[in-house]
Amino acid sequence: MTATPAGGAIELQGLRKRHGDAVAVDGIDLCVEAGELFSLLGPSGCGKTTTLRLIGGFDEPTEGRVLLDGVDLAGTPAHRRPINTVFQSYALFPHLTVADNIAYGLRWRPGVDRAERRRRVGEALELVRLTKLAERRPHQLSGGEQQRVALARALVCEPSVLLLDEPFGALDAKLRKTLRAELRTLQRAVGTTFIFVTHDQEEALEMSDRLAVLDGGQVVQCGTPKQVYGAPRTEFVADFLGLANLLDVECLGPAGDGRASVRLGSETLTATCTDAGTPGPGRVVIRPERVRLGPADAAGENTLTASVSQVVYVGATTQVVTRLPNGATVQALVVNDADVDDGLRPGTPVTVTLPADAVCLLER
Repeated sequence: MTATPAGGAIELQGLRKRHGDAVAVDGIDLCVEAGELFSLLGPSGCGKTTTLRLIGGFDEPTEGRVLLDGVDLAGTPAHRRPINTVFQSYALFPHLTVADNIAYGLRWRPGVDRAERRRRVGEALELVRLTKLAERRPHQLSGGEQQRVALARALVCEPSVLLLDEPFGALDAKLRKTLRAELRTLQRAVGTTFIFVTHDQEEALEMSDRLAVLDGGQVVQCGTPKQVYGAPRTEFVADFLGLANLLDVECLGPAGDGRASVRLGSETLTATCTDAGTPGPGRVVIRPERVRLGPADAAGENTLTASVSQVVYVGATTQVVTRLPNGATVQALVVNDADVDDGLRPGTPVTVTLPADAVCLLER
């Protein structure tokens, strides 16, 4: 299958959707670049699936616009948009073979004769590695194979944008991990814009070029996985994405270069900040894998005395929970290395270093 022609940029402008008194989508402004794999991430009820349905044309917005390559899609029904959707259920026709399921959407395409249809279906089968299963029926396929058929059926029509609404939701964890790697490889091969809806943080972080975290029908943060995970702007994002140490502090004011001075207990630390570092009570976040443990006599910037309160072996890493003099707890993830004696036991005095570039002062 040849790569999709250039195009497929989606822009949402002031998008709102109300269902009676309930607001499902509350003023979303968002740009998805052509050729991106972009994820909408958030808990159930945050508005991500409704946003997908508005892009696909299955629902009409109460306010705002959906633009595809600068063209307003208002009034364009779903079947006339160059946008296809893969749903969690796959919705394959049980009486058709794999090849016929994939070819179904091409039957009414103008300019696509039988020979062209056969060529496209063959390329799609090869793309998803199902050529040998072309004559099977859906009930003869595994869950992962059915998911690939649904993807091939959506891509064979060469849409500008492919929407994926939690397509791995019905699969077990091991198969999900395998298939998301395959989906990422497939997306790079065809170059189509993918917009992927998920509540699974690991999926979004692993697969996305960029992602938007939604809460209450609004985008609370958008960026690359590294930006959103490593520098969360709000407590919701920090807590929703992976493990996080959230600590109460008193902000003392800006320290220059996008940093602020904060007081944690009796100690003064340096933290990064996205606002002006306005003085007053606040919270900072640091991911456990960025916390550094050292001997009790270690010193340095953002280094605090602590004692080990809990040690949990979890395979590749060990979770070490430490307690600071003010009673706050800080969790660290220590990579397990056979050549290093862990030496960490409950009650052991240690120092905890919180690198300034990893400590984020959250927006208030």
